[in-house]
Amino acid sequence: MDLFLNSPKVATVFGGSGFLGRYIVKRLVGLGWKIKIVTRNKNKAEFLNNYGTSEQIKLIELNLLNSEDEIQNVIIGSSVVINCVGILQEIKDQTFISLHFELVKKIAILSKKNGVKKLIHISSIGADPNSDSFYAKSKGLGEIAVLKEFDSSVIFRPSVVFGEEDQFFNRFAKMAVISPVIPIVGGTTFFQPVFVGDLALAVEKAILDKVIKGIYEIGGPEVLDFNDLIVRMLKTLKKKRLILKLPFLVGKAMAFGFSITNFLSFGVFQPQITFDQIRQLRKDNIVSSEAKGLDDLNIKATPIDSILPSYIKPLKK
Repeated sequence: MDLFLNSPKVATVFGGSGFLGRYIVKRLVGLGWKIKIVTRNKNKAEFLNNYGTSEQIKLIELNLLNSEDEIQNVIIGSSVVINCVGILQEIKDQTFISLHFELVKKIAILSKKNGVKKLIHISSIGADPNSDSFYAKSKGLGEIAVLKEFDSSVIFRPSVVFGEEDQFFNRFAKMAVISPVIPIVGGTTFFQPVFVGDLALAVEKAILDKVIKGIYEIGGPEVLDFNDLIVRMLKTLKKKRLILKLPFLVGKAMAFGFSITNFLSFGVFQPQITFDQIRQLRKDNIVSSEAKGLDDLNIKATPIDSILPSYIKPLKK
């Protein structure tokens, strides 16, 4: 007997094994929901079984570029669908358009068709269908598709998200361990880092409150430029390193070099920075003054310093 059938509290989470997805799954388990977690690699998602019982957690391995029928099968029976799928770099058939727009449109259409009550989509600040960044453009097109196909949906646009498994502070902390110099491009670009737990709580509130709909921009309590974020990380790590602020022209040259290396290695070596990321770094990544945000959801944003020391720790000599 399928315990997920005919239950009023079933959620399908696309990308549930990712950085944000796992925090959302934890909250859903705490609420007593049954969760279908869609992932590309079931083996890498096995840790999620520890979050709840076999009656609550169901791992579903699925290539998200597959047919609509397969995507529809995991949506059927769910009252809530949450899409956390996103990439920062394109790899083979995983392109920005295929995952941020075409997949998103399919999920929205199939959610509406199968009676889903709430669709929650994770986008990003800077999403813009007219952007010169392919990432931001695809995110913008995805938002348009969601709002068109599922008008009562909720879209969250976070700034850079931090937490124990993040790819931001952890990445530069690893660099600081082995290098006396930390090169950055866009040192004066501003960000508004948000704690992953706050973003997951926002998703929970959107599930529980029928009134919540539309677009919310999610940022933390501090607005800091790229350079200041690295300084904050080094202070937590108790390391003195030279922060080398590179002009965008040098960043483009580096991106070109990495793209050549990637091509010659047949994709084995992934670029440390891409042309598209350079385009994104030219614009601040902060919550606009007119946007709805965490305050509108009655969530108090968590400061960086209350979380960062828990996972970025000074190295022993």
